[in-house]
Amino acid sequence: MNSLSNTKSVGQFHVHDPLPPEIITLDNIGGLPADDAQQFAFKLNGTATPASELNGAFLNAADQSLLDGPMATAASNQTYQYEWQADVPTEQHKIVLEANYPAPYTLANPTRKILKDLPPPELAFLKAPTHFEFASMPLTNSQSPIYSYDGTSDADLMISDPRNGTRGDWAVQVNLTKQFTATPANMPASTLNDALIWTKDAQTTPLQLNVPQQLFSKSSYSLGASTPDVENLTDLLKSTLQAQFPAGPKDADVPYTAELEFILVTAPY
Repeated sequence: MNSLSNTKSVGQFHVHDPLPPEIITLDNIGGLPADDAQQFAFKLNGTATPASELNGAFLNAADQSLLDGPMATAASNQTYQYEWQADVPTEQHKIVLEANYPAPYTLANPTRKILKDLPPPELAFLKAPTHFEFASMPLTNSQSPIYSYDGTSDADLMISDPRNGTRGDWAVQVNLTKQFTATPANMPASTLNDALIWTKDAQTTPLQLNVPQQLFSKSSYSLGASTPDVENLTDLLKSTLQAQFPAGPKDADVPYTAELEFILVTAPY
């Protein structure tokens, strides 16, 4: 800018915040930590807006900084070199390289280049049943005994809860969406109502269509370490879900199938 002796020579003069710095290139030559790493060391270099300050950071799921690395400054020719060694925070979600200006020109929202994006830990089914086999049974008009499903079933039920900090309530429900039904060729469908039995808390009752039953629940609790928590409900499910075929006529040589859904109910945490 030139000094003006007469302000009449000034037509317009705009003042605005500085444009965000730019990370132009980035070369990761040292590798990034594995998801389960306890420590890491990596090296970065590249080009960025001259005089901008760069630092690495671990962010949580809310994009808040958990661990900031050292500062490096982009040279006048835009080049920078960056090295970082540290322990990995347990709640990591993203690893980023940030670029900002030194004070007093520091921006509230630095430019970020994502180096690694990890999904936040979530409560979820680790394994869920795909089918239950009750095998072949003698055809009779009488009510059958109570049967458990057999070893050919793919009925593992496991819940994984790797969330950090306080874990909210959760429960697993089982819902009958289709009664045992057979469809003989050129014949009306045959349905066996009340054939799936729910045995829980010393009570045995038939599963009702679209009336979910609670298999298991867990109250919220705080976890000191971030080790995954797995609940194996396979044995509980086998002792709870059984079959008892009602009295009356049944179709021969036609398989009866029912449909269930498993519901994971969660509370905020």
